This record gives sequence, structure tokens and C-alpha cells, in this order.
Amino acid sequence: MNVKNLEIGKILENKFHTKILLRNDAQCAALAEKKIGSIKKFDDAIFLTLGTGIGGAVFMSGKMLVSKKKNDFEIGHMVIDLNGEKCSCGRCGCFETLASMKKLKADIINKLNLDSQVTGKDIRELLENKEIYDLVEDIINKYIYNLSIGLENLINIFKPEAISIGGSFTHYKKFLLGKLRDELKAKDAIFIKNDLPKIVLATLKNEAGIIGATIENL
Repeated sequence: MNVKNLEIGKILENKFHTKILLRNDAQCAALAEKKIGSIKKFDDAIFLTLGTGIGGAVFMSGKMLVSKKKNDFEIGHMVIDLNGEKCSCGRCGCFETLASMKKLKADIINKLNLDSQVTGKDIRELLENKEIYDLVEDIINKYIYNLSIGLENLINIFKPEAISIGGSFTHYKKFLLGKLRDELKAKDAIFIKNDLPKIVLATLKNEAGIIGATIENL
């Protein structure tokens, strides 16, 4: 059933007689990482969660950016390849279509002809085998390249001191984090080299969203 324009906040307020603030899970996780997690020491920072899609939030001068419309910033729907795959939003080449963890896992599953129900843990265990890793390293490198393009765009616009990455990306840090840092350092653009932020991993894991839901906007 498709549900549109349901004012769930007002329904809950009337039911429980208290103020209800709605915020998506990525923003909640971002608030937690900013308050007590990986980016608490940085005034200007970006938090990204990489999983089925790509979500996140931007902090400037210690405050999370929120529009008057209260809509979430659609970081995952920034186009990074005009000729890329079609996204569920209707556009082609969206950031999350090319750089979500869902995309990486799907490409590895297809390359290795694995069962579609294979778990992330199973994939990571397979990657520990050098021969198998070598078979999919080109896929990993392409994924990192696409991810770096999206990060470059965010760096150019917001000039963050740090970018924190959460979601299932953190479980693949052994295979991805070093490559991502190296890819960004290798960029030729002067404005990237001069303003390269620290790339860190989220620290609060699955609890981030729950913790962030209790934090008022910073």
C-alpha cells in the first residue's frame, strides 16, 4: 500500500500529548557521531552512511544543516555519472546507485556467481582468500573510484575538516578504507589536495541512530 502525505508527527502528538520531532535514521546517526562519536572534535564535518543507499548530514560551525522545508538532503542522489545506471529516483548515475554498499556486494556476488542470499560476513570471509580477492579487485577499485567522486563533490562544496563513514562500509574497512584514502590523496585537483579532510569511520555502530534520536539539533 502506498502512503502519501501522512502527517505521522501530528498523529503521534495528538495520541501522546507531547511534541514529536521526526528525523530520518541517517540524520539521527549523524547527530550521535557529532555529539559523542567520530566527529565530535570537528566543527565542519560530514557524516555518510553507506548501506542499501547513501544518506547523511552536514555540519557547519558545529550545527547540522537543516532546510526550512525540513526535507532531508538527498546526498545519495547527487549524479556522478550521466551515463550511469538508472536509479530508483528516475535519474541516471546517482551517487548511491554507484557507490552504495548494496552496489558493491551485488557486483561481487555476480562476479563470483554466489547465491543472492549470501551474507556480508560470508563475502568478507571470501575476500580474505587472496585468489578470490584478486578476482574482484577490479570491482573494488571501481567502487572506490566512484565513491571518491562523490566525496570530492562534497569536499568542494562544504570544505569539511572530516568525513565520517558509517553503515556496512565499516565492516569492510580492511578492504576499502586504505584504498579510499589513497584515491583521494592521488587526486590531481589542487583544491582537493589543499582541503583534503580526515576520512574516519563511525564509532557508534548500530546504536548511533537510537542515540541520535535523543539528541536535539546541535
